[in-house]
Amino acid sequence: MMRKTVLLALILTLAVAGSAQAYTSGVPTGLTGAPGESNCAACHDDYGSGSGGISISMPYACAPGETLEITVDMHHMGQQKWGFEMTCLDELDEPCGDFIIHDHDRTQLDVDGDTGRQYVMHTGFGTDEGHMGMCLGWTFEWVCPQDSHPQVTFYVSGVAANDGSGTNGDYVYTETLAIEQTPVEAASWGRIKRLYQ
Repeated sequence: MMRKTVLLALILTLAVAGSAQAYTSGVPTGLTGAPGESNCAACHDDYGSGSGGISISMPYACAPGETLEITVDMHHMGQQKWGFEMTCLDELDEPCGDFIIHDHDRTQLDVDGDTGRQYVMHTGFGTDEGHMGMCLGWTFEWVCPQDSHPQVTFYVSGVAANDGSGTNGDYVYTETLAIEQTPVEAASWGRIKRLYQ
């Protein structure tokens, strides 16, 4: 009986430890804080109580078919492991544009089979484990759709973790960024003007 109890305790310990580390190489989709979604606080504690933050750096406008570079950064003093997930939606909360991954060591792309939403997220190497106070950031690209949209919004959620064995002491941050999409006619005229300047 004692042997069975010890074995059961060992199995439970391994299961808990495994679930705590399960998302270091990527996260479930649908955790960006976008409409209809939760954020990283679904699995991590202390949402909204930290003094750090997450930011999106990219141009504030795009032309149809244009490729934009995006960088996501996080900071929180004392934390030393980082993760994020981002998606982009149009004015109807439908998937919008296409993400392109170049740095496959640090970032990866996943698509939700039910919603069609694209998600960019960290990899195991991209958590910057042991890098204190600030992550190295994640850079990738996004292609603006050919059809016009009055609103294009990026949603991102991220974790500044303490690199412990559980989720206690982790801080979750969210950010949104809406950009303008230049109408097709205006974008075409702008390209013509640039050719002759």
